[in-house]
Amino acid sequence: MYISLHDLGLIILFIVALCAGIYFIVTLKNLNDLLKSGRDFFKHHQENMDKSFKLLPETLKNTSEMTQSIRHQVDEVGSSLSNLGSGLSETVATINDKADTGITLIKGVGEIFKILVDIFSKSKD
Repeated sequence: MYISLHDLGLIILFIVALCAGIYFIVTLKNLNDLLKSGRDFFKHHQENMDKSFKLLPETLKNTSEMTQSIRHQVDEVGSSLSNLGSGLSETVATINDKADTGITLIKGVGEIFKILVDIFSKSKD
């Protein structure tokens, strides 16, 4: 009794189909277990998710308000720093002018003392 090539091909094809079927059944079982665990998770946390979804619009509103407030404060700080910079430069310019005036005044007083010292030293001679 001989096995023909046709019969051998059918046997191999049957074995491959059987392995693919078993693999498909195991995959479906794993997928079913995954879906069951997901359903259990959602059932267990349904109350928490409902609370979160109810608070979501308020949270988004608060986040938007905080963002606008922070943007406004940053703009104010920027303008304050700009004003501070221009104020400081004006103050430095004023101090330089006052210092020049003070130095000129001190030089004048020094010249007056020199003249007085010269006058008194000439009168003693």
